[in-house]
Amino acid sequence: MVGLLDLLTGSLTRPTRRIYKSRDPRPPSGRSLKLSRENQGKKARAKMAGNAWAYVRIISGTILGGILGFYVMDRAEKSYKEKVQERLRKYEIEMKKREKLDEFEESQ
Repeated sequence: MVGLLDLLTGSLTRPTRRIYKSRDPRPPSGRSLKLSRENQGKKARAKMAGNAWAYVRIISGTILGGILGFYVMDRAEKSYKEKVQERLRKYEIEMKKREKLDEFEESQ
């Protein structure tokens, strides 16, 4: 799947292989090859560190999002429960008033 950032930065049009200035298709040899392997190792370690950081961000975001979601739902449930209890209390008061009114009418 192509990301919007890839489309905007044009990274899809970049070549996937390194293009050498010489016409020789073989990679450079000798000291420069050793340096390039060292650089590749450094890049691989940096990429692994970047992946580890990405995993930490994903896991921490999931945990914090779950905690936030639980908190919001808990508050919503408590608020709803309080409203229902208040309605029930008002209903009971109204029923007691009706019972008293019915008893008063029966006594007359």
